[in-house]
Amino acid sequence: MMPLDRREFLRASGYLIVSGGVLSLAPERLLAQVSGQGPYPDPDFLQLDSWIVIRADNTATFFVGKTDLGQGTGTAFRQIMSDELDIAFDKTSCVMGSTHNTVDQGGSGGSDALQTDGYPMRRVAAEARRVLLEMASKQLGVPVTSLAVSDGVITVPEGNQTGVGSLTYGELIGGRRFNVTLTGKNTDTTTGVAPLKSVRDMKNVGKSPQRYDIPPKVDGTNKWAVDVRLPGMVHARNVKPPVAGATLVSIDEASIRNIPGFVKVVSKGNYLAVVFEREENAIRAARQLKVEWKRPATAPFPTSENLFTYMRAATPSSTGKPIETGNVDAALAGAASVVEAEYDVPFQGHTAFGPAHAMADPSNGQMTIYTNDMKSYGMRNGVAQFLGMPRDQVRVIWMDGPQGYGRTAADDAGFEAAYIAKEIGRPVRVQWSRQEETAWDTKGPAYAFKMRGGLDAQGNVVALHYDACAADHNHLGYNEHETVLISQLMGTRKSPVSQGRASLPSDMYAIPNRRQTTRVVPLPMPFETPLRTGNLRDPDGPQVQFALESFIDELAAKAKADPVEFRLRMLQASTQEDSGFKRARSIACIKTAAAKFGWVPRPSPNQPDPPNPPDQPLVGRGIAYAYRSQTVVAVICEVEVNKATGRIWAKRIVVAHDCGLVINPEALIRVVEAGTLYGLSRALHEEVKFDAEKVTSVDWVTHPTLRHEDTPERIDVVIVNGDPNPNRPDLQHYGAGETMVKPMLAAVANAVFDATGVRMRRVPFATRTSTLA
Repeated sequence: MMPLDRREFLRASGYLIVSGGVLSLAPERLLAQVSGQGPYPDPDFLQLDSWIVIRADNTATFFVGKTDLGQGTGTAFRQIMSDELDIAFDKTSCVMGSTHNTVDQGGSGGSDALQTDGYPMRRVAAEARRVLLEMASKQLGVPVTSLAVSDGVITVPEGNQTGVGSLTYGELIGGRRFNVTLTGKNTDTTTGVAPLKSVRDMKNVGKSPQRYDIPPKVDGTNKWAVDVRLPGMVHARNVKPPVAGATLVSIDEASIRNIPGFVKVVSKGNYLAVVFEREENAIRAARQLKVEWKRPATAPFPTSENLFTYMRAATPSSTGKPIETGNVDAALAGAASVVEAEYDVPFQGHTAFGPAHAMADPSNGQMTIYTNDMKSYGMRNGVAQFLGMPRDQVRVIWMDGPQGYGRTAADDAGFEAAYIAKEIGRPVRVQWSRQEETAWDTKGPAYAFKMRGGLDAQGNVVALHYDACAADHNHLGYNEHETVLISQLMGTRKSPVSQGRASLPSDMYAIPNRRQTTRVVPLPMPFETPLRTGNLRDPDGPQVQFALESFIDELAAKAKADPVEFRLRMLQASTQEDSGFKRARSIACIKTAAAKFGWVPRPSPNQPDPPNPPDQPLVGRGIAYAYRSQTVVAVICEVEVNKATGRIWAKRIVVAHDCGLVINPEALIRVVEAGTLYGLSRALHEEVKFDAEKVTSVDWVTHPTLRHEDTPERIDVVIVNGDPNPNRPDLQHYGAGETMVKPMLAAVANAVFDATGVRMRRVPFATRTSTLA
């Protein structure tokens, strides 16, 4: 089944709209009110009916402006809104992310679904409950304070002297609609007048109901964005430049005229695509088309082997303002010992299992895009600007699909499908190939670090200089029409160019003298390049935390201190401003992870007595910690390193995770496990390789990712301070997923050092341990 728009949905389902006026209006007029002045107006976030629909059978549907990328956030939204509305969870459903029928909450990104957007969802549901209670009070002749509500049924409790009876939400709304205007400057601040429930009064929060999206994904009935089919649709495949910066000179269209179902060759600037009636013929034509390209006069970038030498010598395009406390130079000069180290993290891609894809339908002078874009509202804005169309003539229908973690924050395929559809006047499906996706997707920025630290005679850290250089010039925005690849290939140049950033690590360590310096360097060709930088799961966090937490481990080893005790000592001495109690929660996470692991204090590296037999693997453990916003994570990794082959196996991983109030424990554990495996893949295997003109790692062989044989024997997840309890009635819910990735690179690297005595200073590690053989 194709997704229905809001008007079709309301007409087909018998829903009663929660909005202003009287329902005696004719259905056609009612639907016209929903549609507003244009075909796809923005749903008004200050109207309660934009968020909640109550059905006559006493069920509810929530309309939210987020997308679920597989973490189960849709189920979590239903849990928190069901609690505030006081309706049974299994009597609810959730519509997400389509621009014509949900308010613009920005889509997904930054693990902000519950931390930021969950609160307006709760507030509007609480407001609906308040208004329903007032309606029941009038009908039953009973004060609101004398009413009880549970599972969508409002009752007068037995023994109450003021009245008897009960009403369902559906009965209350039948024949009338709410006339409720909310307040707020934006969707984040949208609210009514009703207060939120305390944690102890929430019945669905803290439980793990069956995720509604899992059964159809397992049995094959789920409809993915890649499955969309429309009458009269055609198929398009891109023909990418053979090298970065190549100029399109000529096209021999006759070279593909013998292929059945030819529709058109579409080109503008250096963008080129072929369109055919059938997909297999479009694939064949993209390979067969004869094209003349002109190589650029200068190399667009250094080779991946020379990348970090280039970065350290390049002139920065921007330099961050130095941040310093104390006197680092004096402290280093007076230190009992000084440690210096460099760390490198290469460009890393998204390695999505499913390459980019989208369907665009230009029927009736409008443009509808079917996509798994995680930021569908940004896509709507960007496509409207790119095509020169009014916003209210463009809608984006969000559907399930791969490519989260930032890839669809710059959704190339959706823009390409929309452009081609407008050119030919027919629905167009664009599908990237595996090689195209791996080579040309957006990349996480490469980093080169230099660290210097000083210890006093007692092994305390007295100084730390963190210096970070990022290849992040021209960082892509969220579906900006000037920055998507098709726009760049057509000659668009955003001005001013985004300078990108080199980020700082996150920690609460007490270090009296500290300096942090950052800079960004450009590659020779910032446009029309397969090395476009964009958002990749916690865009800079894994890189910067790898440098900091690896170096903290080096300082601990120099001090001959236990890595856990070394970190706890600095945390316990910290006096940093701590509005979110991150210091205490950092200590709790590290202690919890150590206890779960069975950590025995000792310095690194491991020196077993007696030594391991020659045919046995070397064994080590490593710890790293991080926070992101208000979420804190500590990870301990146990590795085995094969001395003969250098293979690293992360045998066991322990995670202590504190994201505040846990909405769905089962879903949280799965998100943490997934983030653990993803971070492990980035630590061991993932690197974008390139010569001086093109990406050379273009498939699962040349760009490997985590395999089944790499998976740990155990992943132990401990939720810290997450359960609702009377002692924490004000506990807030924070983001969970992105923080999980931040400490993984360092935890694995520190474990390898503990096992082997060899520092992993460059990611990925699987190709760096052959020297142990």
